[in-house]
Amino acid sequence: MAERTPGRIITFYSFKGGTGRSMALANIATTIAQRSGGNRVVAVDWDLEAPGLHRYFRPYVRVSGPEEKDKEIDKLPGLIELLTVARGRAADLSGKLSREELGSAVFADLRIEDYLVATDLPQLTLLKAGRFDASYSSRINTFDWEGIFATQPEFFGAFADFLAARFTHVLIDSRTGYTDISGICTSLMPDTLVAVFTPNRQSLQGALDVVERAVKYRAGSDDLRPLRTFPLASRVELSELRLNEAWRFGNGFEDIQGFQPQFERLFVRVYGLERCDLTTYFDEAQVPYVPYYAFGERVAVRSEESATVRLGKVYSRFTDLLSSSAAPWECAPSGTNSPNSSGADAIAAVPWDNQWFEDQKTRALPGISGLAGFMEVRFSLSRVKTSSSRKQLLEAARSSDMSLPGGLLQDRDGNPVPTNEGIESELKGSRAYSYWSLRENGDFFILRSLPEDEGLLWHLSPSTRITQIAGTMLFCKRLYDRLGVTPRAEVRVSILHEGLTGRPLSAVNPATTPYEGAVSTATGTRYEGEFVIGRIEGELVQIVRAVAAPLFETFNFQSFDDSVYESVVGSYLSQLSGKTN
Repeated sequence: MAERTPGRIITFYSFKGGTGRSMALANIATTIAQRSGGNRVVAVDWDLEAPGLHRYFRPYVRVSGPEEKDKEIDKLPGLIELLTVARGRAADLSGKLSREELGSAVFADLRIEDYLVATDLPQLTLLKAGRFDASYSSRINTFDWEGIFATQPEFFGAFADFLAARFTHVLIDSRTGYTDISGICTSLMPDTLVAVFTPNRQSLQGALDVVERAVKYRAGSDDLRPLRTFPLASRVELSELRLNEAWRFGNGFEDIQGFQPQFERLFVRVYGLERCDLTTYFDEAQVPYVPYYAFGERVAVRSEESATVRLGKVYSRFTDLLSSSAAPWECAPSGTNSPNSSGADAIAAVPWDNQWFEDQKTRALPGISGLAGFMEVRFSLSRVKTSSSRKQLLEAARSSDMSLPGGLLQDRDGNPVPTNEGIESELKGSRAYSYWSLRENGDFFILRSLPEDEGLLWHLSPSTRITQIAGTMLFCKRLYDRLGVTPRAEVRVSILHEGLTGRPLSAVNPATTPYEGAVSTATGTRYEGEFVIGRIEGELVQIVRAVAAPLFETFNFQSFDDSVYESVVGSYLSQLSGKTN
């Protein structure tokens, strides 16, 4: 099976306290965990001197001890205990080791599960600051951050790799100010830095300074990961329209420079841009002040109070920004709904060409007439488009498909043929049909009969469906690789299954008894999602489950454990490996 793409490490930093930094992290971590796609999220409290991130998750933490919840949570170990063990191992090593060597010697067999706190969201865990007992203050104050960096400079890079190998998203709550800890969290650990600030000079200037330090450090280091930075204006009082505009765009009469032009100048300087316009970005990246949240620690995206609806949507939209492959100056206005955004407005530069896709469906539907059911697939690049010749399209399509059961295309001599916009293919048999079209800009459509029906089977096979979906997603990844699309680009995927009504669901293993009563009452089911192309292969099992689960639910709410998806997808990948070796 392909190696999983490393997870993203996102640090939330603010120069001053009281900015809503921890609150933003808690909401965004929850939003990511609630979305589909196999996310595994850990929220890390690295604000050791003033720990408090765990308070936001208190209502959702699972503890089973005899004492009250707060006391049980306080007794649980966390980051400082984990790092103390790792530091002890590193101290026993002679000489300065590479990042990979440290990872193997120090972190490889560390059981991070011993330091995590579970929540009622299976995809979300918490790495709290530490065990809050009488010795906590002494332990954090005697931890030699500078010393361990001097003796093993790659220590924190190896720790970052350790976390990224185990989670799809690592969200770090950093210490404020200019400290060793804040430098580690902003410069050494992350691939993404969220600089949270409030509209005042201290908070803003501190955020600007730390962003500049972090980006310049990363550019001069041996760490090959680019550092993306996302400023987030917080606790903005939207009712004060004049002051809000002055602090965003500047006001010379009041000696206010404005946070947007200051970040624009900073990004031009540190990223070497010709120009930078953050107007569209800051239209989204502002968290309003809501008095309701002055009381207690609450996660807005999990609350149903009317006062929280606006704030929850703001965090969800900002999560869309972080999840995209675009930099802040590349963001386009929100307009369409993102399939993975839980109802939030998506940030997308190029919308679906719905008319083209519907035209293709109209072209294909007559061919499926008389057959029991079909699968329809649509791919469209979200923020970039290709410009490929018909010959390039043909070579990319043929070399991306697999002849095993997961393959999509039914390629024969004389098919596909050139069209005005690209290439297309149509093949029709007595019990099988396939039509597909690929445009010069990378849009792809296919409508084909179900392989189960080709064998005169009325039931729907879970293993065949899982394999078909896996093959579809691998085809998607390989197609755009061969068309020269960057792995960081995002692709929208729509997969429709039609002709389900009355079908029984067969067992995953034919030797076992079919599921009693598992008959679909739905005509069809559609899944829509957006994925980073470079992450598809590494997260294939999670993606396949996200796509297939809504289909199986139409069969009397049938669902399958992760082990089923892992087994079927793993077997399919083994067949592919044998085919290509």
